[in-house]
Amino acid sequence: MEMRILKEKEVPILERKRYDILVSHSGKETPSKESLKKELASFLKIKEDLVSIRHLYPKFGISESKAILHVYKTKEDKERFEKEKVIKKDGKEESKKQSAE
Repeated sequence: MEMRILKEKEVPILERKRYDILVSHSGKETPSKESLKKELASFLKIKEDLVSIRHLYPKFGISESKAILHVYKTKEDKERFEKEKVIKKDGKEESKKQSAE
């Protein structure tokens, strides 16, 4: 999976960075948010729990998607500024992984 940063914006008031990233998943289906979160964290060289994928837009007819994500400085900042719904959703994904193992 190849990735390229299209846009990076620092948002100091909210203690985060906003990234627009083009993800090339040649010959494969659009990746799940769980697997994409891992790949993006390793690509940006940060901890996985600081990443919040806001949107994922697959392009029709091409194996590319545009991901919009927020990267927080600390886990506390993420919990303070993200909506409860998003945090719960991230927790559900993690609990599904643990129950599968």
